[in-house]
Amino acid sequence: MATVYKLGRDKKKKHAPYYIMYFDHNGKRQMVKGFTDRSKTDQLASKLENEAQQRRTGLIDPQQEELANQKRSGIESHLQDFESSLTRRKNTADHVKRTMGRIRRIIEGCEFKKLGDLAADTVECFLAELCIEEDLGHRTHNHYVQAFEQFCAWLFAKKRLVSNPVTALHRQNCQTDVRRKRRALSSEEFAKLL
Repeated sequence: MATVYKLGRDKKKKHAPYYIMYFDHNGKRQMVKGFTDRSKTDQLASKLENEAQQRRTGLIDPQQEELANQKRSGIESHLQDFESSLTRRKNTADHVKRTMGRIRRIIEGCEFKKLGDLAADTVECFLAELCIEEDLGHRTHNHYVQAFEQFCAWLFAKKRLVSNPVTALHRQNCQTDVRRKRRALSSEEFAKLL
């Protein structure tokens, strides 16, 4: 049974909030701030206790609920965690900077705010427009795709997403768009080099 009370220092104050003490589905004692109105706080207390009971009996899956909360969470904290993960894996500072720059550019261009917003179609449209606007080659396009796929695969591996939303992203054939033709040096060029 949940307990509704005011803090000792607030008992005589009319507009002080009530607090709720209840046990969650793991048996841990939780304290939640309620409202200044006792009846509304009682309703909240019964709601919290009912949800805890449903979690205990299995009607509400805590893991599914946590995944749903993750999808609604802001994307910036996940980006920071991913960046620190890249740094811990002893990648060079230049690699981390480029990878994070590409990921952030896609997120800002697609206007993703939450993890639930991530979608392969939106990313493909953005990258197509970016390639046209800035005359990017196929190899650069593929670097953007690779960086974003790496971020989404990390989210999936860390159980922050139920599935990888960008597994359908396609890469472009780099051999059809060669920007710098590689060739062997002629004997005259090689002599000048020496």
